[in-house]
Amino acid sequence: MALAVKTPEPDTEVEEKTEKKIEYSSITDCIRSLITTAYHLWDRVGEKHYSYDPSVNKIVPYNRYLPLGIHLKGVVERIDPPQIKNVQGLEFISENVLKLTIDLTTEDEVVSQEFEIPIYEMNIGGWRHNKQAWAIAINTIKKYKLDSLTDYIVFPHGYKTRRTKESIAKMLLILLDKKDLQKIEEWFRENVKKLVPTAVPTSASATPVTSSGEISDEELKKRIEEALEEKTVLEVSLPSPAPQAQQVTAVASQTQAPAVSEDFEKLRREVEELREIIEKRFDEWARRQGLEKVRLIVFKIPTEYLGSKTVYEETPEGIVEKKILKIDPSKARSIRKKFYDVLHRNAYKIYDMWALRSDADLDEINKVAEEINRTFGVERSVTIVDTYMPRDYVVNALKEYINERKMRYKEVEDKLTKIETAREKRELMRELEELEREINALEQELKKLEKTEITLRL
Repeated sequence: MALAVKTPEPDTEVEEKTEKKIEYSSITDCIRSLITTAYHLWDRVGEKHYSYDPSVNKIVPYNRYLPLGIHLKGVVERIDPPQIKNVQGLEFISENVLKLTIDLTTEDEVVSQEFEIPIYEMNIGGWRHNKQAWAIAINTIKKYKLDSLTDYIVFPHGYKTRRTKESIAKMLLILLDKKDLQKIEEWFRENVKKLVPTAVPTSASATPVTSSGEISDEELKKRIEEALEEKTVLEVSLPSPAPQAQQVTAVASQTQAPAVSEDFEKLRREVEELREIIEKRFDEWARRQGLEKVRLIVFKIPTEYLGSKTVYEETPEGIVEKKILKIDPSKARSIRKKFYDVLHRNAYKIYDMWALRSDADLDEINKVAEEINRTFGVERSVTIVDTYMPRDYVVNALKEYINERKMRYKEVEDKLTKIETAREKRELMRELEELEREINALEQELKKLEKTEITLRL
């Protein structure tokens, strides 16, 4: 009896996985991969073999048919004494250095160069299993904005040992200095051009260090020009809004409008992305110049004299001036005090200006502003103005303001010893508690500013 053999259908998912290629945009990405391989191996030695593909301007897995082979060998060695870097308020310690050898090979020539890259690390604790370890590491990077640093690259690394084959033994954040990587990138680009004359490495046209996801100034300029050019074309192609033209182009506009709106939506997203990049670049540049971004509060509080009338009367003693008020003065003064209490909880004074703290509650400020509008019958809003001031100026002003609040705390404390009524004592105790919270928050704000200054000096 013959058996019918059914040929299994090809697994499309498997085919897709086998066709997927690993490509790197820069030599820095290859070095990162090498570090994660060699960093905690038994012999602390790692090797990687790649090729350069000029047709796609990428570094790809080794292929003997491509014109340039790339061999990386790294040895992790101990250094003494350890080096320390403080970045975004976090302490990274370097006890290891990667001694890296790169060989670029063609059919006729071999170019070799040795480099040293200090490896800084910070231990991540507080996790119980693998997924939690990776989640805490990634959240730490986002929380301290370590993925957008201008001078460093930070990435998580978890490794296993012979005793912990099924679970992570240790979770780290690894920090590399971009200056060290920049030297390697420049050497790589220069030699690739010599060895493969027709090649234009991706790392030469894009940001030399691409691991952080940043865009180079040249690429940013190019994208802005392309977006502006596309915007001009779209504006010209729009149908005329004139009434006499609408009838003529009615049919055409029905078919063109969706495409145009999609193009504009795409353009709007691109322009928004570019705006965020430009703002981030400017903020980084400003910090390097010793400037600090400050959010000033602009708001004009009405007084109890809003809409009032002045009347003059003659009396035997002389002329008397009277004010006829439309607003209850006690209510107006009460709401004004409430507004300044809210400012004290969310802002600090830079001499005659109010600046938001980093932990400010904007909803609380908006609520009291709405209450003022209802009380006085006006339509005014709180405006937040982002500006830049010299960091030293902001720090000195904040120190002075902290001293003022401490003096106020002392005054209330002294007054409390002379008060006998229970009601007044409760009010003063409440004020002391508010002042204590405010002073603690202001001192934390001062620490953040001073930490920023130390980090920039490093």
